[in-house]
Amino acid sequence: MDFLISQKSVSKNPIYKLSYNIDAVNIINMIKKIKNSSIFIFSSLFLLCAEASHAAETIGLQNPLKVGSIPDLIYVIIDWFVIAVGPAIAVIMIIYGGFQILTAGGDPKKFETGKQAILYAVVGYGIILLAEGVVLIIQKLLQ
Repeated sequence: MDFLISQKSVSKNPIYKLSYNIDAVNIINMIKKIKNSSIFIFSSLFLLCAEASHAAETIGLQNPLKVGSIPDLIYVIIDWFVIAVGPAIAVIMIIYGGFQILTAGGDPKKFETGKQAILYAVVGYGIILLAEGVVLIIQKLLQ
């Protein structure tokens, strides 16, 4: 409602003038606080970065992947997929297929869908297992 009051009524009424001045003073104080805190934050970050760059020169960084080349990285990724992700997905799909078969209730289409889900899960996991062998064969051929 205050923003609908005209400038003439604000200048005539001392109550509006007082609240207007208090709001302006509060805004100015908030700007000063933000300015002071931002100066403190940026100077702290600058000192932290300077200290971190000095520490990096003396300590050194280790390779987090623990591989030396791209083929080794591909082998690590495939090995991780074969050990961690592949079996979990295969088990979930086999359970899903079994659930489809159990809840078919005499519906041959739903029963067939469950059989296909189990078949595709087993074939997919077989392909995942063969992928590791394919990578080893390609590495042997390239050496």
